[in-house]
Amino acid sequence: MTVVTTAKTFAAALGAHRAGRLDEAEALYRRVLAVDHSHVDSLHYLGLIALQRGHHELAVELIGRAIALNHRVPEFHNNIGEAFRGLGRLEAAIGHYNRALALRPGYAEAHYNLANTLYDQGRLAEAEARYRQALALRPDYAEAHNNLGTLLHGQGRLAEATDHYRQVVALRPELAEAHYNLGTVLQDQGEAAAAATEYEAALALWPDYAEAHYNLGTVRQDQGRLAEAVGYYRQALALRPDYAEAHNNLGNALKDQGRLDDAVACFTRAVALRPNYADAHSNLLFTLLYLPGVTLPAVLAAARRWNDTLAHGFKAAWPVHDPRTRGGCDRPRLGFVSGDFRNHVVGHHVIPTLERLKAAGHRLVCYSNSTANDALTARFKAAAALWRPVRGLGDQALAETIRDDGIDILFDLSGHTAHNRLLVFARRPAPVQVCWVGYPATTGLEAMDCFLNDRQQVPDGAGRFYQERVVRLPDSYMCYQPVADAPPVTAPPQAGNGHITFGSFNEVKKITPQAVAVWSEILRRLPTSRLVLKATRFGDPEIQDRYRTLFQDGGIDPGRLEFAGATSPAEHMAFMSRADLALDTFPFTGGATTADALWMGVPVVTWPGETISSRHSLDHLTQVGLTDLIAPSLEGYVALALELAGDPARLAALRAGLRARMLASPLCDCDRFVGHFEAAVMAMWERYLASGEPGAPPLDPTTTGASPLDPTTTGASPLDPTKG
Repeated sequence: MTVVTTAKTFAAALGAHRAGRLDEAEALYRRVLAVDHSHVDSLHYLGLIALQRGHHELAVELIGRAIALNHRVPEFHNNIGEAFRGLGRLEAAIGHYNRALALRPGYAEAHYNLANTLYDQGRLAEAEARYRQALALRPDYAEAHNNLGTLLHGQGRLAEATDHYRQVVALRPELAEAHYNLGTVLQDQGEAAAAATEYEAALALWPDYAEAHYNLGTVRQDQGRLAEAVGYYRQALALRPDYAEAHNNLGNALKDQGRLDDAVACFTRAVALRPNYADAHSNLLFTLLYLPGVTLPAVLAAARRWNDTLAHGFKAAWPVHDPRTRGGCDRPRLGFVSGDFRNHVVGHHVIPTLERLKAAGHRLVCYSNSTANDALTARFKAAAALWRPVRGLGDQALAETIRDDGIDILFDLSGHTAHNRLLVFARRPAPVQVCWVGYPATTGLEAMDCFLNDRQQVPDGAGRFYQERVVRLPDSYMCYQPVADAPPVTAPPQAGNGHITFGSFNEVKKITPQAVAVWSEILRRLPTSRLVLKATRFGDPEIQDRYRTLFQDGGIDPGRLEFAGATSPAEHMAFMSRADLALDTFPFTGGATTADALWMGVPVVTWPGETISSRHSLDHLTQVGLTDLIAPSLEGYVALALELAGDPARLAALRAGLRARMLASPLCDCDRFVGHFEAAVMAMWERYLASGEPGAPPLDPTTTGASPLDPTTTGASPLDPTKG
């Protein structure tokens, strides 16, 4: 083969290569090399074909031979760098990218590839600088805009990330991924409609884009459009049956629709696909509390499985906390971890306590696992001596931060609910760790020392079904502060319309078919009665129709039902006044909802079980001296509702006096509650200082003795749900 023929063959190979005909190009390059073993460009391009095919070792060999023949070609170093990166040999890759840049400082692609490798190493500041250098050289470099956007997005620099993602969309509007990435950052900024537009654009370009279906589902779910969300999740799963996140979020959407059995199946599938999927595990645990027939032993067993799968492995690396280094100060330093330092039921329960603890001289540290910043958030910030937003901080990094902050007692306010950081607690960053308020069951976490509650919700004999040691407060586990602009109590509706109106104001997921069946019996026994149902999800016509059908199956004319969706808090309280008597849900009863109803003068009939979630209403009714509204059985629940409905004078008297009764009760005495809370905190701390053992059984602040809080013998008497 002559030199001219070799040149023509190489040119033909290069043309085939550029056209994507890799087999043809490879054969032609090899023909050239058969004649000229040192044809450096053929070696390089053969290596590039190997790189394109993912054959990284072969690429290193071939491009390495080209470099041995000519080490001054920057493209050779850039491409072998990509091959080394594909092999995970990042330092070797970085060395070659730097060599390429030494040969050609204005080589935008090498800056970009070096940035990608630095990003892989977690060297984010250096990676950002290289992306910016690539863009200074090539302002229309779409890939660099995209990856810089991803880096900034991960750091929470959402506005900057948005700018770069918009550049990608402008430069490459035909790329579905560009619209998808822009949608993700818009969604994180709360711009749901704009995010949905981008996801829809991505799907128009790529109908089988499973991730876009999934994210569009999350937008629709956040917007309360659950039926659409379910449809998008199912489409994502049709495309990717092993999509664990889609199974998990489908479960959440179905749970919010009240389809609990279907939700459990979804969470179970997500966990089967990914056994270390902490959120799906937690969602499964939380949903179990809503199921009829749930028992304390079953809840504990499931929670311990969560611990054994996800948390137990951290035990070997638990830090040693020495009580001798913690003495000498008047009070322990308290830390609180939550995703709900915001307009949320947990936030409203906790803020009165934290504000009073601050006033008493405690220095509090709040670790906020949320990006929310509303009026209630401002109150938490004011109560905290140190406010730490930790939403984007990894579990190990947060654990180290808490330890560096010198937290003595660390409170978990989430349990297995959304935005929890239980895997931080699993690393034991504080010597004493306590679960309080946010979750109505054991966490199952062996690193959680104490469970702060009360004797109504965790009666004698129940403590053995908690992984943690139960610390019982003398009255209630929380104090209640009513909605600031709640309207005044009105006359009973029955006085004006001549018929009894029952009400339910709990979330849809609490209204099980069993509850509907029992309520239907009550309505059948009182043919002129009506039922109002108000919950956020009842703004969805499809959910209304499902519950109309359930009541119709129970023999109730749907015309006797009235549904209402979300309103402002004050409007919600006013709506409660339209009921003469509230029917509590079960097995997950009302908490704040029950207290709100009582504040509006509406008595609540409840039937407790053995779990905390089934005893919230029992707790509140006990605090205000209304234990006669607590039914001993389902039959007793029906009988009690009918008895009260038939006694309008008694209902009117209750209505007129409920608000004053609440104000005079321990439930609304926040100063009294905080005194008990402080006593419990100091008892836990003093016992730790004396024993030196994390999780040593603290004293029960309701007693003066030194015996453990709860009998743990198997001979403990069975629970009596009728007694507080």
